[in-house]
Amino acid sequence: MVKKDVLMEELSETITSDDILGKEVIDAEGGFVGVVENVIIDPENVEIIGISIDNGLLKKGLLV
Repeated sequence: MVKKDVLMEELSETITSDDILGKEVIDAEGGFVGVVENVIIDPENVEIIGISIDNGLLKKGLLV
């Protein structure tokens, strides 16, 4: 992983887990799919590779 110096002003434009977790997921037609439950991150290159979606008590969750 490459170390990078970051200025405080640059941090204001970053995305945190609070910006993603618990947010509603909407499909291409505007229908409700579920709520973001987890963010899956590749540990080797620290990139988001997917999200898991909770779509209700009686339905199986999705991995996108």
